[in-house]
Amino acid sequence: MNEFSNPEQERENIKSLFDSILNSNVSVYENVNVYKKHFISTLKNLERGAYGEKVFEKEYKSDLSPVVDPLWFSVELILSNLYGNQVASLMLWYLFDRIDIDDNVLPYTDDNSVIHLFENPEDLWDYVKSIIEEY
Repeated sequence: MNEFSNPEQERENIKSLFDSILNSNVSVYENVNVYKKHFISTLKNLERGAYGEKVFEKEYKSDLSPVVDPLWFSVELILSNLYGNQVASLMLWYLFDRIDIDDNVLPYTDDNSVIHLFENPEDLWDYVKSIIEEY
């Protein structure tokens, strides 16, 4: 665990830093619920898009990759910049590799060979949060 494992202490450290450098009293807060809400909303929206693409291709026997691949590449870059490479990779795995051809949910095996099953974006959020808390 790192020295900032205590959110209240972290807030006080940041406030103290701003006070000593800028002689300014700042309000520091950690709103994990807002971050969680955005993460889950983003993943749900992307999930709908990926699913819609898959259904369209199956139903109309069309390859949308020339149109959607540049968009997905841009989404990947945005996710990497917003959440970092590790979390972005997990999100993309969730979107594209979690469901097999028979619509079965596949487990995720982490670097420690621990198996995780993510049924929904909330499950993935809980795992991502646990990764973040380890640092």
